[in-house]
Amino acid sequence: MLDDPARLTALLFPALALAAGLCDLASYRIPNRLAMALAAVFPLHALLAQWGWTAFFLHLGAGLAFLLIGFALFAKGWIGGGDAKLLAGAALWVGWDGLAPFLVVMGLAGGVLALLVLVAARLPGLKTIWNRPAGVPYGAAIALAALWHSVEHVRW
Repeated sequence: MLDDPARLTALLFPALALAAGLCDLASYRIPNRLAMALAAVFPLHALLAQWGWTAFFLHLGAGLAFLLIGFALFAKGWIGGGDAKLLAGAALWVGWDGLAPFLVVMGLAGGVLALLVLVAARLPGLKTIWNRPAGVPYGAAIALAALWHSVEHVRW
């Protein structure tokens, strides 16, 4: 089952995304090395999985498009820079075919996360111990969507 190198590299997508999401939850920061690793490992996975050039470039196009979208959202102050890079890396792995359901799951997870942050900020006991900046650590929502995508789409 996991003796296939392509399956092993497929595990890197949810693992790196989950690490980024946990970092975002803990510190409201996503290390650049995680987003860069997500992008750097993708060509190796595509090669080992024997994707054709068309599939590879379609995924690359999705990643680049979402890098531009993410940076536009970052420039408006709507998401953090780490979120933009993580979203681009996720789009690279998910590709155009999987982006619609991925974005729905990400949006739902982000909505639940935003509600939890709002509730936590209003609880008197948590205000003293939870000294967090304003905003939602959206990397966690991206990570949950990456995990969902991997469970749904990777042939184990």
